Amino acid sequence: MTVRAQAVSQQLLGSVLVTVGIPTDRRPYLLFRSPQTVSQVAVNVPTTFKVSVADPDNKPLTVEWKVNGRMIQTGLDTSFTHVFQSPILTQSVRAVYRNSDGFADSTEWNFAVVGILAERGGVPLRTTLSQNYPNPFNPSTSIEFEIAVRAYVMIKIYDVLGMEASVLVNDIKAPGRYSVNWNAHGLPSGTYFCRLVATELGGQKDQIHVRMTRMALTK
Repeated sequence: MTVRAQAVSQQLLGSVLVTVGIPTDRRPYLLFRSPQTVSQVAVNVPTTFKVSVADPDNKPLTVEWKVNGRMIQTGLDTSFTHVFQSPILTQSVRAVYRNSDGFADSTEWNFAVVGILAERGGVPLRTTLSQNYPNPFNPSTSIEFEIAVRAYVMIKIYDVLGMEASVLVNDIKAPGRYSVNWNAHGLPSGTYFCRLVATELGGQKDQIHVRMTRMALTK
């Protein structure tokens, strides 16, 4: 989280002493990143990194994407997909967001590249629900999830009162990675919750996985 201090000065306007707040940090700042944290990624599997950034003066922004310090991509795109071609213990991806005045800040992911997922044919090791992107959003957002074992999957959206707002998935899913979009057109601004329930099929005893994330709709 970035804390932005304000410098205070006093100016004499006629016979009135006016206190003026002067922003001291003109750098753009991070609202959200995805994945929030990551310790491992799979070799030879496309991995996507995303940022949501803003500028205190609403200046135009560009994003520079670097892998181990080497510039790979630059422009307006706030997402970056990369394929790591060999296992390595220490790898980094950095997003540098810069405004038109040249002020910049950055965020970095550090992780290991491993071959486990590639050996399993890209099948996820566990059932997960990722944070939606962008977040906050208006009016649509993307939600990614992973299914490790064939399962009956239900994904629903609820408001803060626990009332169902939408059903996004209600189907049997094979192991894999999935993405679904939610359009909240017609719904009021506020906090919403995305809940995934995956009931594994084919085993001696059904195992149920429940995942939930919080989302912010801003209009």
